[in-house]
Amino acid sequence: MATLNDVFKKPAPPKVGEKRETISYIHYKKLKGSNWQFYDKMDDLNGYILELASWIDQAGRILQPVEVRKVGIDEYEIISGHRRHQAVKYLVEKEEKEQFSFVPCLIRNGLTDVRAEFEGIATNQFGEKNDYIRMKEIERLEALIRKHPEEFPEMQGAGRLVEKLAHKMNMSTSVVKELKTIS
Repeated sequence: MATLNDVFKKPAPPKVGEKRETISYIHYKKLKGSNWQFYDKMDDLNGYILELASWIDQAGRILQPVEVRKVGIDEYEIISGHRRHQAVKYLVEKEEKEQFSFVPCLIRNGLTDVRAEFEGIATNQFGEKNDYIRMKEIERLEALIRKHPEEFPEMQGAGRLVEKLAHKMNMSTSVVKELKTIS
């Protein structure tokens, strides 16, 4: 199984005085979904989002920060935590629980578009997924690796890409081949 160190190459050192990551509370309306986000659009309020909202409400807070990067003057793109964001939106807008309006966020500075998309895929490797989502993850990861090989030096060199994808995504090679064929 790949570790996080295997998955991510070392980023460039931060500029003098620049923090690589900071934690801040950001109003949920300033958080925007990613254009590359292909997971369920979280409109199923009878399922996972309602259950997650209930857990957040019972805990009295979001237990894990949403990862974001700044994309505008006062706007942030969600890298990971789309469902937590939707659960908070539900709690505030549907249940009128304003105490959840401000979301703890890990602000990632200096993250490229390619790395942001890759990290979004990588953070969703845990939990249950249907074959469509796994197929889309494989498609996007393969496209990123082919289009931006400099961002993924560990994926270059000898060996078949399908085997490297299988290892990266903790799947068997046959499952990756099958999902690629379906796509």
